[in-house]
Amino acid sequence: MKSVTKIAFRIHGLVGLVAGIFLLLIGLSGSILVFYHEIDATVNVDKLHVEPNGRLPLPLDSLFNIVAQNTDSSTGILYDAYYSNPNVAYEFRIYTPKEKSKSQMWLVSINQYTGEIVRNGAFDISTSFLHWLLVFHYSFRLGGFGILLITIFALLLFTSLITGTIIYRKKFIKTLLFRIQIKNANGKISISNFHRIIGVWSLLFNTIIFFTGFLMTWTSLTPDYWKEENKIPLSQHAFLPKVSIDSLLIETKIIFPDFEVKSIYQSSEDTTELSISGDMKSTSSIYKPNSASVTFNPTTGELIKTFDINNEKSFDNWWGLSYSTHIGTFGGQTTRWLYVFIGLTPGLLSISGALLWWRRKNRNIVTEIKTAYNTGLAKVAVQCSADTFVVNQSLVLRINFCGKKRHLRQARKR
Repeated sequence: MKSVTKIAFRIHGLVGLVAGIFLLLIGLSGSILVFYHEIDATVNVDKLHVEPNGRLPLPLDSLFNIVAQNTDSSTGILYDAYYSNPNVAYEFRIYTPKEKSKSQMWLVSINQYTGEIVRNGAFDISTSFLHWLLVFHYSFRLGGFGILLITIFALLLFTSLITGTIIYRKKFIKTLLFRIQIKNANGKISISNFHRIIGVWSLLFNTIIFFTGFLMTWTSLTPDYWKEENKIPLSQHAFLPKVSIDSLLIETKIIFPDFEVKSIYQSSEDTTELSISGDMKSTSSIYKPNSASVTFNPTTGELIKTFDINNEKSFDNWWGLSYSTHIGTFGGQTTRWLYVFIGLTPGLLSISGALLWWRRKNRNIVTEIKTAYNTGLAKVAVQCSADTFVVNQSLVLRINFCGKKRHLRQARKR
């Protein structure tokens, strides 16, 4: 078992050195994005704050039409109603064609009471740092290749979790029972114990993050993904439904009486379907958001299909469960705040692991220097006894040790 632990230790260190900085960036960005709608509304309050003044929002048909006129080409328009606040401007996303292996989203924020566009630009820092960070989190802003990298780093995280479990398996119970102290006997923080405590206590969380994130990106490992990714979408004007979106939303609430809309998407590539997604109040929060949807033909208004996660088979529930678990919405505000802090653990483990590696490397360098110095001595045979050069007790012990180990020191080959 010692050989297995030794191999696991080497793999654990290697994975940390290769993927540590990337796991730090992914974890840090993920913690920020837990509340990215709320942060965005607060940071950009000068642009996004709107006042109803007794007015009702304009019809969605009018808002979609204003947004569609804002772009020359589009592969789809999404109305994001996840963060519903009457004092915050509506958010739309325009999916626009771009070069091979990359996709570009355009952000449009609009005053729902006046139709005025208050923010307009690509998902970059100049438009919105939070939206730039969102794209960075799931693709490093490298398109399909970036999603593949995220998938690979997720697998490296899982490898790190397995090897870390093997290394610290004998310390698990003590760590969980708080028998391992962060501070050492000198009162200083022990980096090794800190790394162990954070790793053990965050093991379950990081395992969940790995599996849920991997379920969202694993298709990047398949050939079909790259066949689709390598297609360059043709430039085309945004397609607007022939049937009123507001009337389709009313029909959706007839089908699902307690339905709360979270998003509406109309593709310009597939003009036969318009999807209205959201949640029902009766649905468990562990499956939210987007646990239900209704799809219509945007030209005829014909109902194509409905989806309610409560009526699906257990296997089909995995997607809804994985998404809500990954972003921390399954337990309301409590789990979201918990995710903010626990989401920092991959970064803390990366930093503490790097410090441990650096300390170990320096220790090995010092040992090599001492060894090289000692091997330069000529052969000497020294015999010591217990009563020779007795000065104090510690010196006696050293003399006794010398007497027991009367080895000749080997001179260095010249």
